[in-house]
Amino acid sequence: MILRVVLFGLILCGLGGFGTIAWVMLPHSQAAAAIVQPATETVLTASHAMQAGTLIKPEDLAGAAIEIAKLPIGYI
Repeated sequence: MILRVVLFGLILCGLGGFGTIAWVMLPHSQAAAAIVQPATETVLTASHAMQAGTLIKPEDLAGAAIEIAKLPIGYI
């Protein structure tokens, strides 16, 4: 009987420890959550509007940072 009580107590202490660690690791304010930046990828885009058939020059291209979550599926 005493062994069951001791094991139950150890399990409760372990769960309490894991819960405490999880609570400490979570951001506790919106300011802390705002610090986390979404992952972005730089992609090649047109720097201005171009007509079809226009010869593309280096100054016609620019890089843009786009969130990875917003990239189309299958994007290379």
